[in-house]
Amino acid sequence: MQELLALTVAAAQVLKFNGVDVRNVFQLAELIETCTDEFWVLDLDYDEILVLDTAQAKASTEEILRVHNIPRQMSHSVETYLTGRKTSTNGAAPDALAAADSSPASRPDNLV
Repeated sequence: MQELLALTVAAAQVLKFNGVDVRNVFQLAELIETCTDEFWVLDLDYDEILVLDTAQAKASTEEILRVHNIPRQMSHSVETYLTGRKTSTNGAAPDALAAADSSPASRPDNLV
């Protein structure tokens, strides 16, 4: 039987993902998508650390979205960015997104 844990993290900013400083939501999404480690270690502000089993986190995503009535796993702009990274021959970000300011405050979809 799988053990479920109820957790509330409100208004927390992700500072690091598996030891890598997080600059923006686009980078965080890419780090998560490409992670092959057994665990996701998220260093949050207020000296909080959240550790998730990678396989369980990925397997639980659809149910979490459904239970909490969340319509999409990620914003359209993040999805476009990741798609561009996967299809680009040189790994560069799409021009429009690459030119955008990468500061977290400048992005309305920064829900980290």
